[in-house]
Amino acid sequence: MPATNHLNADLSEAGTGTESSRAPAIPASADSRATPAETALAVDVSADANGPSTLERIARTQSWQFNVIHCGRFVIKYPKSAEQTSAAIRSRSWGQALSQERVSELVFEVARSARQSLGALRRRPCARQLCGRPRLFPRHLIVQDAGRPFVDLAMGGELSMGRIVETFFTLSHSLWSCGLFETTFDFLRNCGMTRDGKPFFIDLGDFTDDREYACALLRSRRWEKRRDYGALGSDTKQLFNEMASQHLTTSRLGGLWRSGSEELVV
Repeated sequence: MPATNHLNADLSEAGTGTESSRAPAIPASADSRATPAETALAVDVSADANGPSTLERIARTQSWQFNVIHCGRFVIKYPKSAEQTSAAIRSRSWGQALSQERVSELVFEVARSARQSLGALRRRPCARQLCGRPRLFPRHLIVQDAGRPFVDLAMGGELSMGRIVETFFTLSHSLWSCGLFETTFDFLRNCGMTRDGKPFFIDLGDFTDDREYACALLRSRRWEKRRDYGALGSDTKQLFNEMASQHLTTSRLGGLWRSGSEELVV
C-alpha cells in the first residue's frame, strides 16, 4: 500500500490496490496520485449481495507488502517476494485481468513505496511509539508489538464503531505532530490496539512525511472513496463526517505538523 507513488489511473485497464524525503510536485487532483492498493480497494467496495459482509472482506484483505510471523507479544515482518506480491495482486478479481507487464510494474511500485514509508518512519523516531514500537533492521525486517486490528475488534463486539472512529482521529493527530501522515485512511485494518490496550498503526507501509501531499489528500476527502469508510453505518458515518469537518482539514494539519516531541506517547 504505497505512500508516495504516482500511478495515476493505471488500474483503469482492470476495470477499476532508500528513501527520499520528498515526493514530486502535487498535481491539481490528489486522486491522480491514487496508489495501486487505493485504486483497487476503492473499486472493491461493491460486492455480491450474497457474499461476505464488508467487514469480513476488509478482514480478509491480503497485504501486498509484508509477510507476518506471530511470536507471542511481537510480530516479525519481512518483505514479500516479487512472486508473493504478484500472487496477492492476482488474487483480486480486477488483478486477474492485468497483463503480466502491468503486474510487474505494480510489484515494483509496491516495493518502492514500502521503502519510502519506512524511510519516513526512520526520520520521525517519535512516531514509533504510535506504531507498536517497531525495530527496523536491514533489508526492511521489522519487529513490532503485536495487536489486533480495529476490524477484528468491531466484528467481535469489543469496540464500537464510534469509539474506533474517535480513536483513529486522536491517533492521526498524534502522528501529524510527529511530521508523518497515514495516506490510506484504512483505519479498520491498518490501525488497532496493542495487547496492553494502546491504539497504534499496524501497517507501516502507508506513511509519508510530505506535507504537501498530505494536504492534497485531505482536500480531496480521500477517506470517502475508501472501503473502510463505506463500511460505517449511517450514524457512525455522520459522526465521522462531523469530526472530519473539524479535524481532517489542512488548517488542523498545519497547526499540528511536527509540533510534538521525540517522547510523544499515545
